[in-house]
Amino acid sequence: MERGLGRCYTELLSAENKEKYRADVLYGCLHNLSYDAQSEGTRAGYVYSLTGFFEDRDYFVLPVCEKFIKMSTRDTWENQHLCELLSLFACDGNKEAEAALRQRYGLLYNRMTVKKRFSSYDSDRDAFEQIAVELSGSGTDELLKIIKDIGRLITVNKHYKEYFLFDLFIFSSEQNYTRRRLLKLIREKTGAEYKSFYEAYTAFIKEEKAEKSCVENKTPTAAELSGEAKNGGISPSSRVFFGRAGDDEKKALAEALENEPDENKKAEMLSVFSGEDYPGSEDKLTEYIESDNEKLRAAALSVFEESRSEKLADYAYRLVKEKKHGYEALCSLLYNYKKEYKDTLLNALYSIKTDKDSLHAIIMTINNARDKGVRLPREFFVFVYEKSPCSFCRGDAVRYMSAHRWLTPEIISECRHDSYDDTVKFINRYYIKQTTR
Repeated sequence: MERGLGRCYTELLSAENKEKYRADVLYGCLHNLSYDAQSEGTRAGYVYSLTGFFEDRDYFVLPVCEKFIKMSTRDTWENQHLCELLSLFACDGNKEAEAALRQRYGLLYNRMTVKKRFSSYDSDRDAFEQIAVELSGSGTDELLKIIKDIGRLITVNKHYKEYFLFDLFIFSSEQNYTRRRLLKLIREKTGAEYKSFYEAYTAFIKEEKAEKSCVENKTPTAAELSGEAKNGGISPSSRVFFGRAGDDEKKALAEALENEPDENKKAEMLSVFSGEDYPGSEDKLTEYIESDNEKLRAAALSVFEESRSEKLADYAYRLVKEKKHGYEALCSLLYNYKKEYKDTLLNALYSIKTDKDSLHAIIMTINNARDKGVRLPREFFVFVYEKSPCSFCRGDAVRYMSAHRWLTPEIISECRHDSYDDTVKFINRYYIKQTTR
């Protein structure tokens, strides 16, 4: 259930004693189980489908309502999960779920109208906006009521007018109505609140267009990056745009860092090459991996993960055999895969004990290996399917397995009830359900 596998659904479908799973499903209702809700969404629809196997849905709804109303807004993904789950129950006619959504909407709205102190991240606004998105989906009247509320909010609290950051609500509304129709709906309404929202919304549109036209296009040189590293650190934009630099500039930066005596500044420059082949000395790179300097060692391992060469492959193979540098060595060996590594790699993959982030890095490496021209056997994608904490990455593996005719009837059946909607849509589109007479 934590991985979002459809196996939970198929198990409940055939289980003679479903009650033994009731508490587990409640746990899934009360907690955000997604590894990354930004890429895979929440598990709300997934656990909602599991509750359908039990009578007395109040067993699930009432604890979720209680937690949702009282919880802090700081855990944004758990707020999103509970909000979406209650919305599903509400759409099914559950009055307690709808009441909980409206109660928390009112509590947050009243708090925001008088709020004076703000940090860099406004979790109250995000939690309020999530409920607004769910409630606005019930019809135009509800949408306009929320627009009126936000219009009043930005009138009584100038902070929200200055920082009009309701882009999730706007995006969702535009998806349902289109921007042109949405603007028309607001223009046709009278009242100061609608006018206030309309002015903030049109200003938001202008700012959005201005940002798109002001994208920085300059590619920094190796000398400029070296200078940044020595004067406080390399900026995120410089890191991104240096990716477009030519081979000569990248080699120049590698040479500069290898000649840099300060190991922290050396690490800063080396980290720019994370995610691509290192253009400098492979001997130096392996030397940095064994460094006592924590920053330098971490930067070197990050670069080592995705660098490809015979020498680095031999080094990675030795590290895996010696069980050193865990997931980084595994990732490197996967990117440098040879048939003779297969058994060693699979044994290491199934025996490694690591955290979710490191496991996710390994999963992404298997999925992304083909982009580097590496063709891994089926067994590695079965590992992704079974072990991935991220349903988005599992969906990527399912598509790859499908293209190679590696999906079994059991996996196809489970994927029809996967937690990732795109996987369900893909399977139902390309694999027609078999019916019995």
